[in-house]
Amino acid sequence: MSDPPRQVTLGDLIDALDHLDPDRMIAFEFGGCKPKEFESYRGEFGGLALGFSDRTGAVLISDLVSRVMDALETTFISWEGATHTVSRDTLLWAANSGCISETAIVDVRERGAIAYIVTAWRD
Repeated sequence: MSDPPRQVTLGDLIDALDHLDPDRMIAFEFGGCKPKEFESYRGEFGGLALGFSDRTGAVLISDLVSRVMDALETTFISWEGATHTVSRDTLLWAANSGCISETAIVDVRERGAIAYIVTAWRD
């Protein structure tokens, strides 16, 4: 069995997005879902969740970069009530508010006209 892919940090995401056309669309690789907002990940203290929706209009790389930069150095309140400040080393998860998805963000890949946020299940 091969090792699972390495989970992306906020810094990794910043670096990956920096190399992409800001006017390109971005989506998750599953179900046509688009990235929404960041918030504290319920499944791991200190983790950061990027929400998703299939009911959101087109999201551009530049939109996501703005959200990433807003999240960087922000202090979030965890689901247990403690606070944590997000840094470039914060691990990223794909999860909506209050969910424990165990779905890690592991890569950003270009395919055609769209860049995709790639995920993998973690246990």
